[in-house]
Formats: sequence, C-alpha cells, structure tokens
Amino acid sequence: MKDNLGYVGKNKNVRGIIIAAFAGLICLAAITIGVVSLNKRSDRNERSTEDVVDLNNVKKNTDNNASKQPAEEKDSEEENEEHTTTDSSKATEGETVLDDTPTENIAVVNSGQTGETENTTVDNIADFGTAQAVAGDVNNEESTPAPEINEEESVAADVAAMVAGYSFNESDTLEWPVRGNVILDYSMDSTIYFPTLDSYRCNPAIVIQSENGANVCAGVNGVVKEVSANDEIGKYVVVGIGSGYEITYGQLDNINVTAGTVVEPATIIGVVGEVTRYYKNEGPNIYYEVTKDGQPCDPLDYLR
Repeated sequence: MKDNLGYVGKNKNVRGIIIAAFAGLICLAAITIGVVSLNKRSDRNERSTEDVVDLNNVKKNTDNNASKQPAEEKDSEEENEEHTTTDSSKATEGETVLDDTPTENIAVVNSGQTGETENTTVDNIADFGTAQAVAGDVNNEESTPAPEINEEESVAADVAAMVAGYSFNESDTLEWPVRGNVILDYSMDSTIYFPTLDSYRCNPAIVIQSENGANVCAGVNGVVKEVSANDEIGKYVVVGIGSGYEITYGQLDNINVTAGTVVEPATIIGVVGEVTRYYKNEGPNIYYEVTKDGQPCDPLDYLR
C-alpha cells in the first residue's frame, strides 16, 4: 500500500514537473513570438519614417527646381537678348557680315556650336534683299502720304505746256508796246552811255521813252510766264511767244496779268510806272527786252 502510494506520489511529482516544464516552454514561445512581433513592428516604423523623409526630400527638390526654373529662363532670355543685340550691332567672332562681303559664296559660322558652315549664295541673298525691298515699298505705299504738289511748279509746268503751243520765228514781227522814241539802244557788241549811271555799259534791251500812266500793250500773241520786280527795271512781266522767244516789259505799274494769262497784241498788261534809280535821268520809259533761248536779241529787228 505504501509502495503504491509512493509510486502514485512520484508520478504526481513527475507530472507536475512535466506540466511546469511544458508551461515554461509555452511562456518562452510566447515571449519569443512577442519579441519577434515587436522587432517586425519596429522595422515597419523605421521604413515608414524613411519613406516619409524621402518623400519630403523629393517634394523639397521639386519645389527648388520649380523656383529656380523661372530664374534660369529669365537668365536665358536675357542672354538671348544680349546675343541678339550684339549680333545686330556687329558681327560676332567667327561670323561674316553678308552686306560687306562681295564674294559669291558666303560662309556663316554659328559661333559656339559645332563649327559646321552653311553656304549661302549671292543669288539667295539678292532674292532676300529684293523681297525686303518689295515689302518696304508696300509698307511705304501704305504709310507714306502722297507728296505735296508745289503750286508754283505746277503753274510753271502748265504755262510751259501752253507756250509750247505757240510759234514765232525771225520773219515774224512785233507791235510796239508804247509809242515813243528809243532813248537807249540795244548794244551787246559794244558799250553805250547811261546818263543816270554816268557810265558806259552793254545794253541787252531798248529803253523806250513814254509818260507815266500810259497803257502798255503786249503787241504779240503769247502766254504770261512771270510777273515780278527787281531794283534795276522795277515791276516787270515776261511773256512767252513760242519757239524759245520771250519778251520782258520793265518799269511797269498796275499790272493786269498773272502767270498763265493768254495775251494778244492789243492786251494791256499794265501802265508806265515810276522809273527806278537806274533811269532817273532818262525819265519815264519802258524797258523792252527780247530773248531767244535766253540770249538777248535786238528788238528793232522785229518791231515794225
């Protein structure tokens, strides 16, 4: 009985030990699993932290690049403007100015690039220049106002056209502008005495004695080319009678005609006026000059 009880007691002890050992193993396994889980969770947290840091760095780099890009673009634009200004003012190193180069083939080297040359023929340059000239003409036609017409030049052209319709030759005659004596003869080959000037000089006209206020007639068919005045012959009228012939009437007053007026022999162009200081001693008179293509002729050869 004791033996049996002792055996049973021993068995109970052994069983308790086994159970305790088994429980210890279970606890150890649980602790091991817990430690492994903690390590895995820690690794996960570290990875998450690194990922967050990497994402922040990527975002920061992106923002920096975005902020730097406009500045770089601005710098690039400024460099392009500087290059453009430099190229327009003078030829850069390695380039050839097209306008000043007379050669048939002109090479333009792109400075700072591969060094390859591009051959441009003079014909192409000429075509380009022609195109620019045509464009410039079109722009000028659109923007340039019509030139103003000079009234005096227009009248002179009209008068010249009118005079061209008349004809006069050496066999034709002229009527006297006033009735009176010739007090100073025509003389281009030798000198004659001028009383007022008290000197000898050539005379390209004749001076016809008259009275103040006497009517002065044209004495010929023609067109008035000029009405003016000067110190020597005072107020005067020039009439074109065709074939290069012209008549100048001086010492006038109350002139009735203007440039472009068509005259006939009986047309009164004015009256005898006060003489100038060049003819004080000669008294009232008419200065009468005939020219052919600008050269003086003797009026007495034509007056009848």
